Amino acid sequence: MVTPRQGILLQSGELKYRHRHTGCVLGLCVAIIVSGQGYCQDPDTAPPDGNRPDSVAMAAETQFSSAKDDQIILEWMESGEQQFERLLHRAVSEPFAGARKFLFGKKIVPVSIREIEKRVLEHNLVLAMQPHQVEIAKLNVLATEAALMPEWSATVQYDLSKSHHRSAMIGRFRETPKTWETVTEQDVGTAYYTEDGEKLTVESGHVGKTWFELGVNSESCVMVDGEAVGDTCNNDVIYDTLEESASVDSENWSKIWAGSLDMNVPLSWGGRVNVAFKTTYVPYDAPVSVSLKPLGIPLETALEVGEREWSSQLSLGINSALPFTKNFGAHGFGSVVQVEKTTLDYNKSRSSRRMQENMLLRDTMESYWFLVRNLLMVLSAIEHRSLLEQRLVRVDRLYQAQRATEYDRLQTEADVEDARNREEIAWNEWLIRANELAELLNLSSEQIILPQGFREEFARERTPDDREVLQVAMERRADLHAARIDVQKADVEKNYRIQQLLPDVSLVAAYNILGKGTRALFGYDDFGSSVEALATPDERSYIVGLVYSYPLEQRAEKARHANASSAQTQAMDRLRQVELQVADDVTTALADSRGSQSRIGLARMELELAEMALEGAKRMRAMERVPEFEVLQRQRLLFDARLNLIQALIDRRQSWVNLNYAQGMWGSGQLDFKDDPGHVRESMP
Repeated sequence: MVTPRQGILLQSGELKYRHRHTGCVLGLCVAIIVSGQGYCQDPDTAPPDGNRPDSVAMAAETQFSSAKDDQIILEWMESGEQQFERLLHRAVSEPFAGARKFLFGKKIVPVSIREIEKRVLEHNLVLAMQPHQVEIAKLNVLATEAALMPEWSATVQYDLSKSHHRSAMIGRFRETPKTWETVTEQDVGTAYYTEDGEKLTVESGHVGKTWFELGVNSESCVMVDGEAVGDTCNNDVIYDTLEESASVDSENWSKIWAGSLDMNVPLSWGGRVNVAFKTTYVPYDAPVSVSLKPLGIPLETALEVGEREWSSQLSLGINSALPFTKNFGAHGFGSVVQVEKTTLDYNKSRSSRRMQENMLLRDTMESYWFLVRNLLMVLSAIEHRSLLEQRLVRVDRLYQAQRATEYDRLQTEADVEDARNREEIAWNEWLIRANELAELLNLSSEQIILPQGFREEFARERTPDDREVLQVAMERRADLHAARIDVQKADVEKNYRIQQLLPDVSLVAAYNILGKGTRALFGYDDFGSSVEALATPDERSYIVGLVYSYPLEQRAEKARHANASSAQTQAMDRLRQVELQVADDVTTALADSRGSQSRIGLARMELELAEMALEGAKRMRAMERVPEFEVLQRQRLLFDARLNLIQALIDRRQSWVNLNYAQGMWGSGQLDFKDDPGHVRESMP
């Protein structure tokens, strides 16, 4: 155990302890700093005080009570970071043999644990693909939501043709109701005007003939849309009206421009409302020849109608599913169901990204703490080798003075060689861990990582609450969210398939308005007039009905329903498995956290016992009651005890990493110890 008589030194990149009363100097590594343990070297192996710089002499006066002094341990941690940084800078600037030769010429990248988390989230190639998958899922949601939005469509049509067709009715106004009657004896002597404007007096020979045969004003006027057409309107007295059909032959190419605007509005419960407006423009490049022959009247005349070229029409329609039918409601309307499913897929893609972040950051943080462990082991191996080399110098001097045996000298040399091999192995393991972490951070092969700031991480401590940890895990674990989403999606599909087994009953209604000109020979002078005419349309039509359908066979739908039920059962089973796995992860992480705390205490006790054993062996050796081998063996046990304490401290941090993973705390800014269950305090375990 470290006594109040010992202090801490820092010289030539190595930490040394000085026995204040006896003047002995002892080199200790950062691993001792981590554990807070040390021991005293014999005075005859210590370098003279004049070889130490003033800063080292001042550091030698720093006292500490024991390894339980957390503040001193944290200061040692910070010194260890600085010492390894000097070693690494030397390795990249000077060629060395062994593992360190691979460090020559590389660029040092200092990173803290927070910077590592940020870099993983921003530069890792696995996570780089996740935003694209989330964006694709989001676009799928927008695409399905478009089916529930009002749909507008506009069309423009141009027709060029020649045609022969029957027109709509043309009004012809008669002067007298006797046009088609026969002349009687009572009409003899009456005077009338013929179509040619000549005066005709009825004679007895005209009796029995029709007024039409006599040509007495059979047609006084031709009217189109209430306006006189032609020069036959020579009488203001109108007695009756006769509507007749007319054949129209187009001598030129007929040109028709048509435009329409449609709007479809989906109904949230299932169905659509349709509104359609159409307008037609028919330019007349030449007079239209109209032939009126309903009753054998040979009338060929060119009607001067002007620019009556516009006509419009409007139609309204609705198609709605009825309640308790196949396509009604949130579980039956296919568009609504599809939107809900794609939304769940989008949420699952986000959960998948969080799950990847949680797993990848767990692996990265584990690699980081392994790297810190190997860093401390490198420093420990360097210090252990330095101590044994000093011990070898002393043994050689004792051997020359015939106070040590040949076996003692050879055994010490073997221990020195073993320490050098251990140092080389420690460098190899550190380099392997550094390359693994660099790959996770997507660094180039010319860069090497230097951990920084782990002293602050060692200062963090939590006392987790079992119930709170489990509650947080159930709320934040991304794989649990994904399993719940699978259950929700299976429920949506099952409910949809159940409703598809019902009959389909829909309400269909339509209302069409046909403006003047749409069913007449001529339209309106301008577009505005054709639209205004919709208020007094030529024709209206109404359609109201119910559409009922029920298939005679539903084997396909029943099979889909069975598959949906099976998928729902499987999704619920997977959810229960994930819940059990999350609970098991939390339980294991909590057990590891408590176990790591116990291992730290045991490692400290082991280190204290090893130091006491070494001190006793050294005292016995000073009295020449035990061989040098006994001291070397105790020295090895002390070195192993230090490594065990390093491993216990790293295991403690690894248990926190796994506890964060079990709660789903890693990723997307979710790592915040203040938000974690447990209390953060500035102290060591």
